[in-house]
Amino acid sequence: MNPQIFAWDRSYSSLRTKTPWIEYFCLLGLLLAAILLFRFHLGSLPLTPEEKLLADKALQISEKATAFPLVPRLIAFSYSIYGHTIANYWTTRLPGAFLTALSVPLLYSLTGELYVTRWPRIFAALMYLMCLPVVCSGRLANSTGASLFLMIWTMYCVLVSRRNLRWGLGVGIGLSLMSLTDGVSFLALTTVIVIFLYWDTPRLLTSKYFGIGVLLGLFPTLLWHWLLWPKNLHTILTFIWPLGLSWYKILDFLVHSVPWFIFWASGVKFALQSRPWSWAKLVLTWLGVVGFSVLFFSLKVPELILLSTPAFSLAGGTILAEIKTWPVAKPYPYFWNSIFLSLSALASSFCLLLFCQIVFNHSTRQPIYFLIFLALTITLVLTTLLISKRDQQFIATLFWGMYLVLLLLLSSGHWTKLG
Repeated sequence: MNPQIFAWDRSYSSLRTKTPWIEYFCLLGLLLAAILLFRFHLGSLPLTPEEKLLADKALQISEKATAFPLVPRLIAFSYSIYGHTIANYWTTRLPGAFLTALSVPLLYSLTGELYVTRWPRIFAALMYLMCLPVVCSGRLANSTGASLFLMIWTMYCVLVSRRNLRWGLGVGIGLSLMSLTDGVSFLALTTVIVIFLYWDTPRLLTSKYFGIGVLLGLFPTLLWHWLLWPKNLHTILTFIWPLGLSWYKILDFLVHSVPWFIFWASGVKFALQSRPWSWAKLVLTWLGVVGFSVLFFSLKVPELILLSTPAFSLAGGTILAEIKTWPVAKPYPYFWNSIFLSLSALASSFCLLLFCQIVFNHSTRQPIYFLIFLALTITLVLTTLLISKRDQQFIATLFWGMYLVLLLLLSSGHWTKLG
């Protein structure tokens, strides 16, 4: 039986049986684009103070280490292959960058469990790939790359478990590794899973086969925490109510997420209107739990905000795929053109200012920044014009332009300050 789920596209299961190569092509294309972006100039800048601390832990790690060991162990493994000198910045950052790159096609696969069409999957993965906070922080030697990969992997296993209970083992393994990466992120992820399943598929919460799979995956980590419980208790929970800091970090995250937050806002609004659908339940649960966690865990605000990026991208990718099916007479959201017009004017002003400094002051440090803002200006202006004409070509223009802007930014020598 192969029911047609959406009237505006063919059933995905029929497409999958006829053209499986398209899926492999999309996955390979996303993986190569992610590897290029996260590998580009990875070792060109010295380590930040936080990265040096993590590198020292990796060099000193032992079997009796009491800190959460996953990320330092991955860096230590990288040292064992490529060399253990801290001066090798590329080797130190490689594990986190590689896991973040892998999370891009993984998000594509996760979205495939929620949609029968391909466009939401592609748009969500590309939006996630080109989010500046994810790119800059994911390339650094920290827990961001591992946390994002494990969160997406675990949620993918949860979605697959709805039709194959054996994937409950993957859920347990993902939670197990997340607990060894970051305790606060583990609590947030567990809460997302429980609330989402209670809302969307409550039968899984009472399935003994699903529960056994999760417990089997969690067993090694539960044993490790039980043996070292007195020493690890102080690292698990830190409850503070930092409203001022939280809102500042959220605003900073949105500013650095230009221009994707425009589509995120429309996608979240659309999710509120589409609550009966699984994708909307996942987006709202994910964002709600992460947002609530930000209010409590003051020391983990930046990491928790980054963990919301896959959910935001899922919402943004959905709205971009949705407008491809709108009637010709239906206008785009009214604020899209206004915000893109404002961003175009702002980018043009910076571009003109840098051009004047190069011409009149003969500055040797400005050309790369001029190229960045020139590429950004051209991208935003073209996107604004296409949106005003209601031309769907603005989607491809925006993605290609922002990818070029990110490559130029990563070659500027200041991307670590944005991570």
